[in-house]
Amino acid sequence: MLVKTNGAKWWRFNYRFEGKEQTLSLGTYPDVTLLSARQQRDDMRAKVASGINPSSVRKQQKVIEKIKLENIFIEVANEWLNNVRGGLSAHYVKGIEVCLRNYVFPVLGQKPINEISRLELLETIKTIDKKGYSETAKRTMNVCGSIWKYAVTNEKVEHNIVADIDKKYALTKVQKRNFPVITEPKKVGELLRAIEKYQGSFIYCHQKPRHPKKNLSS
Repeated sequence: MLVKTNGAKWWRFNYRFEGKEQTLSLGTYPDVTLLSARQQRDDMRAKVASGINPSSVRKQQKVIEKIKLENIFIEVANEWLNNVRGGLSAHYVKGIEVCLRNYVFPVLGQKPINEISRLELLETIKTIDKKGYSETAKRTMNVCGSIWKYAVTNEKVEHNIVADIDKKYALTKVQKRNFPVITEPKKVGELLRAIEKYQGSFIYCHQKPRHPKKNLSS
C-alpha cells in the first residue's frame, strides 16, 4: 500500500517482467478492500507466471472499452447522419432525428451496435408499428438500414442485420384506398386557393405529443 501525504491509500502491485521492474495500481482503499486487492494480485501473479504482462492486458482492455464506447448505437447513428447531412434537406434530417430520438435511442442508443440483435431491432421497430404509425415504422427501418450499411463499411459491424428483415412480413401492410376526388370546378378553385395560402410543412416522422412543462419547484 502506498500512503500519500494527503492521506490517500493506493494499492500497488510490484512485479518483474522480462527483467524489468513494473508497477500497477489496484485502486484505492477503502473502495478496494484488502481481499479484493489480494485477489487482483494473485490473478496478476498467475499471468506473469504464464508469460503474460498484466500491464499489456490492462492497456488492451482500455482500448477495447474505448472502441466499445465509440461504437454504441447513438454514436454510430450520429456519425452516419453527419456524413450524409450535406446531401439531405434540413427538413428531412430533422425527420430522421425525430424518429431516432423518439423511438430508437431510448431502447438501443447505449448498446454497442455490434451487440444489437436482429430481434432487438425488429421489436423496437414493431413498437412504432403497433402504435399505428406504419409509415413511420417503415421509414425508421430504412434509416436503420442506412446506419448499418455505414457501420459495415467502416468495420464497426460485420453484417447488416437490417438486410435480413423483410418489411413486407415484419410490419403491418398499409391498406391502399382511393382518395376522395373533387370534380366540381368551384371546389377545385377553393382547394387551389387553400393550397396557395398554406403555411405549414410536410411531416416526415410522427412526433410524440408535447406535454406541458412541469413546475420544477413543485
